Amino acid sequence: MDVSSRIHQAKAGARARSLKVIVSGAGIGGLALAHWLDRIGAKTVIVERAPRFQALGHYISLKGNGVEMVRRMGILEACQARAAPIEETRMYTMKGRLLGAERTGALNQMLGGYILFRRADLQAALYDLVRERAEIRFGTQITAARLDEDGVEVVLSDGRTERGDLLVGADGIHSRVRGLVFGEGFQRKLGGYYIVEAKDLDEAMGIAERIPVARMGTIEIRPVLDIPGLPEN
Repeated sequence: MDVSSRIHQAKAGARARSLKVIVSGAGIGGLALAHWLDRIGAKTVIVERAPRFQALGHYISLKGNGVEMVRRMGILEACQARAAPIEETRMYTMKGRLLGAERTGALNQMLGGYILFRRADLQAALYDLVRERAEIRFGTQITAARLDEDGVEVVLSDGRTERGDLLVGADGIHSRVRGLVFGEGFQRKLGGYYIVEAKDLDEAMGIAERIPVARMGTIEIRPVLDIPGLPEN
């Protein structure tokens, strides 16, 4: 590496160490971002409207690149320890017809990694990872944001103000930050299918009947335990 490259690298490192980022939302996106910002020496302030940390969310699956990413973040074992003890996943139509089955072990090998657990489990693992390395303020939210040449200033619902170099909205599909900065009209209904976790087929179908999105198409039933009487076809 020549002298000019070393100087450029040193300046970039200095800028990163002085960088301050305000993040709205202590969900998966906000917590994961805090980890990577800390890796480059930046300071992160996370603003979360919930009064305390609350890990929320139903079942999700990490596959391939997702598993590789949690490995790089150092939380692979924490995620694997929270994985659901499911050997096989079966998918049914609304009428109970079996569409297909997948063995967890086979998926893990085929996809280059597979972890089935709750979104709440991933959020909890990320929170444990960054709670000592980022400033997380619970019980408040951003009510105003003003951009200028020097960065951004936000006003919080508790009356305080905070300045930073960057503002990141990691507060979900109903993002308050997006509305404050860009206005409304960005939400778009994409449809999809719903996952039902239940201990018997009748219970699962009963839940699905009460969910509008499930009535529009296919549901997926993920039993945590073996379900007696679950049809094979």
